[in-house]
Amino acid sequence: MVSVALESITPEMASKWLEGNTHNRNLRNTAVTLYARDMINDNWLLTGETIKFAEDGSLLDGQHRLWAIIEADKTVQMFVARGLVPETQKVMDTNLRRSTGDMLKLAGYSNHMNLAAAARLAMTYEVGVPARRRKSDAAPTHLETSEFVEANPELVEAVTAAMGYRRTIDMPSSVLAVAMWELKKLDEEMCQTFFDTLSQNKTHGIGDPRNALIQRLSSARRASENIPQNAYLSMVFRAWNTWVKGEEMYRLQVSNSRDGGLIAIPTPIKPS
Repeated sequence: MVSVALESITPEMASKWLEGNTHNRNLRNTAVTLYARDMINDNWLLTGETIKFAEDGSLLDGQHRLWAIIEADKTVQMFVARGLVPETQKVMDTNLRRSTGDMLKLAGYSNHMNLAAAARLAMTYEVGVPARRRKSDAAPTHLETSEFVEANPELVEAVTAAMGYRRTIDMPSSVLAVAMWELKKLDEEMCQTFFDTLSQNKTHGIGDPRNALIQRLSSARRASENIPQNAYLSMVFRAWNTWVKGEEMYRLQVSNSRDGGLIAIPTPIKPS
């Protein structure tokens, strides 16, 4: 007989239940870390999703959540379903899951996919993650991203503004939004001038850092380069810093390497 009940799952219970995890997909440590962080920060919500057991007591679904309970060392309430036939495992987790963008759309935000991407980049940039490649265990969770968007309405405005530039500046809208969001904090008028002149290609030509940035972005587009977000951000901030200091820049060299190395992102400076 199939039964479903709400239970308070302790780390000890989770450890015991995982002994019955004899036939499951490979464990994804990143997912465990993200779940555990939500649990530690009291962001874990009771959604109705269940931990599922077969008739013989073997675990069919929920290993990541159970490992997260152990990692967080917290008791968490979840629904638990027991008595399922083993064949049901074949169709578990086969539907499309909601993304962070889906969550933001349900919350009423426009440009929700670009906003989600911009928020993730903004959050990781603020703690220095983009300077180090593939630090997936530091990626923000859905709830952390949603809370960040709610706390930073200026980023929402920056995404809207970035969408207006997407046809004239060869850069992902999410990266452009984060760059605008950061530089506007330093000087709103100069930030507007910087991006307007990039969009209109109205620079002083050779030697102008804005021209160097335009040429580098155009070259990347023509060559169909696959440039990481942190490399784009580095290019913008390098050009900005040189421009506000009144110095010349003839070429903008930034690696587009995806080999897991480091890409330096300079701190943007405030105009004097």
